[in-house]
Amino acid sequence: DSAAIVVGANGTLTANASTVIINAYTQTSATASTLTITTGAWTVSGNWNSSGTLAVFTQGTGIHTFDATATITLLSTDNTFDDLTISAGTVTLATALVVTNALTISGGTFAKSTFAITSAGSLAMSGGDLTSTSGDVAITGAVNVSSASSAIDFGTETWTVSGTWTNASTDAAGWERGAGVMTFDSATGGTMTFAGANLAEAEFFELRFNSSGATSQTFTMATRGLNIASLLDIRDTAGGTILDKVTFTLDVGQDLIIAGSVAAGLVSTSGTVTITGGVEMSSATAY
Repeated sequence: DSAAIVVGANGTLTANASTVIINAYTQTSATASTLTITTGAWTVSGNWNSSGTLAVFTQGTGIHTFDATATITLLSTDNTFDDLTISAGTVTLATALVVTNALTISGGTFAKSTFAITSAGSLAMSGGDLTSTSGDVAITGAVNVSSASSAIDFGTETWTVSGTWTNASTDAAGWERGAGVMTFDSATGGTMTFAGANLAEAEFFELRFNSSGATSQTFTMATRGLNIASLLDIRDTAGGTILDKVTFTLDVGQDLIIAGSVAAGLVSTSGTVTITGGVEMSSATAY
């Protein structure tokens, strides 16, 4: 069986490129302690706690995989993994988290609770679930829910995704739209593959498109339609934001708002559009 690692007061562990398999990691002393990783791969089958007051955790470009039920507790000023994979069990966040590169959920459940996840380069879900109560999420790259059995249980938080979105989930029981906001702000637009009729409920509660690009960008729907429980907001104040629904259905549970100081619009070739609320075109450049 693997053992636990404890880095205590004045302790230093220089793991560098080592492959490490452990059942727990503890670095909680109020006295200085240091863990240094360069490119090593760690597999952790239990709790991770590096919240010591003077703890230093240099994560390098290593990969951390949690393959059993665990709680992750990090120092608020040193709370970064380079690559984080959840492969089994229920892994629960007890503090906010930064993921520099890839966040992967291949099995089990990642329960982020009320804590924020920021700067994740990408989110890939190939078999596991993600649950949330609150705490904002920022993904700087793409989100790819590639497994039909994966699901996100949204809370009241705001998500900002700066890449494309692909959702193959058919898990109507596990997917919950929550009561928060999803914003797509890619500077280059891109292809958006939503769940559509694969889910028995709306994919999102409130959805916004607002490209950060300096020139007009188009988000183009593919494969399936889009179902939103609350409002759909398309706007831009810089280069322009367009949602092209092509031939797919669009269901909006409340209002459609198209706004901003530069061109923003909804484009369609065919496919039913259902808007339960009103339509607001609040600028001269909206269409």
